[in-house]
Amino acid sequence: MENKRIYKLCRNKNIAKILARKKVISKVLNEDSDKLFDRLIKEYRGNEFAKDKELAKFLRKDFYFSLLHYKIKPIEYFLYDFENLSDYGRKQFVGNVERYEFMYSLPHLEVKQILTDKYKCYQKFKKYYGREMIYIDGENSKNDFLDFCKKHSKYIIKPYDTMQGYGIKVVDLAKDNQDEVWKDICGGRFVLEELIRQDKRMAKIHPESVNTVRVATYIEEDKVNILFAVLRMGRGNSVIDNASAGGVVGAIDIDSGFIYSIGKTEIGEKYILHPDTGVCIPGFQIPKWNELKKIIEKISGKIKNYPYISWDFALQDGKWVMVEANGEGGFVLQQMLGKKLRKTLQDIDVWK
Repeated sequence: MENKRIYKLCRNKNIAKILARKKVISKVLNEDSDKLFDRLIKEYRGNEFAKDKELAKFLRKDFYFSLLHYKIKPIEYFLYDFENLSDYGRKQFVGNVERYEFMYSLPHLEVKQILTDKYKCYQKFKKYYGREMIYIDGENSKNDFLDFCKKHSKYIIKPYDTMQGYGIKVVDLAKDNQDEVWKDICGGRFVLEELIRQDKRMAKIHPESVNTVRVATYIEEDKVNILFAVLRMGRGNSVIDNASAGGVVGAIDIDSGFIYSIGKTEIGEKYILHPDTGVCIPGFQIPKWNELKKIIEKISGKIKNYPYISWDFALQDGKWVMVEANGEGGFVLQQMLGKKLRKTLQDIDVWK
C-alpha cells in the first residue's frame, strides 16, 4: 500500500473540497457514504485492515477522490484494487458512472426499450430462446398462468423490473402449491420461463445452476465485433450464476473459447478450482464456441442501429439458446478479471 502516494494525491487534489460534498455523494449512493466505505473495506480487505485507522483515513479520502475524479463507484474501487494504482493505471478503467453516461446518450430509444424489457426481448428473438415464456401482469394473467402450469411442472419465475438475478426462484409443482404460487405473483409483474435443460458439458463446472456465457458486442461500420466474453458460473445451491449473487466469473479468450483467467467473485474471492466441483477454471473449454460466435454475429446484425449489446446464452442439449439481452450491460465483470477497457472503447467510433 503506497500510503504516502495516496496522501500526496489527495492533498494535491484539494480533498477538503471533495469531502465537503459527502452529503451529495451519500444521496446518490442511497447510503451514508462513510458507513458504506467502512462496510466495504471490511468485506473486501478484512477486519484487521479496517482496524488500521491511519490507513482507513487515507483510503477514505482516496475513495471519495476516485468517485468524483475517475467516476468509479464504491465496489469498483475495491474490485479494481484502486488503492494500488497510479493515476495512469486508474484511467485505463471505465467506471459505471461513465458507462451510464454513454448508454443514456445512445439514440434509438425504441431499441433500448426492447433490450431492457424481458418479455419484449423474448418476443423479438423468440426463435433463439428455445423455450416458452409468458408475461404475468396482475389478475388478468391468471388464465395464461394456468395454461402454462399445465404444460410445465417446473419453471423459473423472474421479477420483471429487477436485475442481477434478484428475486429469481424455481417452482416445482410436485412440491409447491400452484394456488400459493399464484398468490405470490398475482399482485406484480413477472415472467415465467420453461427451465433450460443445461448441457452436461456446461453442467460439469456447476450442475445446480445454468452457467451462462455473456458476450458483449459492438457494431462499427455494419461489422459485428466482440468486445469481451465471460463465463458466469453458479455456486453452492444457487440456481443463478450472477456474480453479484456470489457466482464466479472467468474471462473467455475470444478466438479459442478457453477461459484464460482465474475465477473471481464480486466480493473479491479468487479461485483456480471451482469451490464446489473442483473443476479447474483456467483452461476450461466452452463447448461449440465457434457456433456461438456465429449466432452472436447473426443476431447482433438484427439491431444494427444500436451499437452496444450484452448477450447471455446457455448451452441446452448441444444447442445454444438465448437467456436474455441487455442494452446497458456492465463492464465490471471483464475489468475485475484484468481486461481494462479504456483503450479498446476509445478505438470504437460509437464511444467517441
